Amino acid sequence: MSFLKFFSCSSFHKNSDKSKSAKKSSAKTKLPLEDIQLFAYSKMGFGRRKTHSQDSFCIMKSFTKDCHFFAIYDGHGHSGLEASLKANDYIEKHLKANAHKIERIRTDKQFKSLLKKTFTKTEETFKAAPFDYTSSGTCCIAVLIQKNKCYVANLGDSKAVLCQEDDNSHIKSIELSKDHKPSRIDEKNRIIQMGGKIKRLHYHDVSVGPYRVWGNDEGPGIAVSRSLGDLRAKEVGVIWEPEIEKIELKGKEKYIVIASDGLWDLMEVDEVTKFLAEWDQKGNDRAKSSEALVLEARSRWEQMNFASQMKQELENQGLAGVSVSCDDITVIVAYLNFKGAISASKNQQQKPEQIVVDIG
Repeated sequence: MSFLKFFSCSSFHKNSDKSKSAKKSSAKTKLPLEDIQLFAYSKMGFGRRKTHSQDSFCIMKSFTKDCHFFAIYDGHGHSGLEASLKANDYIEKHLKANAHKIERIRTDKQFKSLLKKTFTKTEETFKAAPFDYTSSGTCCIAVLIQKNKCYVANLGDSKAVLCQEDDNSHIKSIELSKDHKPSRIDEKNRIIQMGGKIKRLHYHDVSVGPYRVWGNDEGPGIAVSRSLGDLRAKEVGVIWEPEIEKIELKGKEKYIVIASDGLWDLMEVDEVTKFLAEWDQKGNDRAKSSEALVLEARSRWEQMNFASQMKQELENQGLAGVSVSCDDITVIVAYLNFKGAISASKNQQQKPEQIVVDIG
């Protein structure tokens, strides 16, 4: 999959009969966020020795006044599921315990400080845990919305995308997070300065898979440059501190999509945007949108795995025994409803505000 630049935009045109005067009027004012609908779906991947999903997710709608939080945790390593659930549970409890403080926060600096402290305390629980997180951990993509302010905290290679409509009725996608890969120049430089090495796995003298972080030939071999847990990797430049971005919601935003890399490995950002725009155009049930995205990505994984062309390519490289497995896939779609904006169809309005489906 080609790498899209940070905050790059793509667009999808949809038919619209809105008047030009209405467009001009809505562009002048910022509409207040009135409500948010959150729909999640998760599906376990498959592959050699794959017995369970290591993804988990959290949805906290209106956990305090005008404030919503949702996140996806993508665990990895032998204790990846435990790491995912541990981070998920601690962050949810920490935010709820500080709900009254969050209500009093007014500045961007305070919100970013809150999120950084939350992740700091979460990392400390991994260091103090009786469980072994030496070579296990979790990525995280989290969104905190307070009125019209949206903050995105990212650790690892999950992703957040904002989809909005411009004055020409184009649906644009804006990437709200930047992947933390060992091959990213700034991340690579930090790891090398800390004594780490960046290289790919070798199978029969052939380089395969993504670039990984190594301290020596035995490990840790992690494919991300930031995470929670992974204590051995922290000795060679992998860090826990999230990158936090903030965007002001003005009323043209339609939805935010966050997903583990199981989705983004097989679908480009503009494909996801187009998929959801067409889903709405057809009048489909919004509560099923996250499930539809997961199943679309899963279908692509299966096609890739069983394609004769892929098998032949592996054989040509002397890798006939390699299995191209399927990653866990978790998606949350957040529909944004602004006061004074044109309402969704009657069919969509009658759907429940939140449906969460989690399957093994």
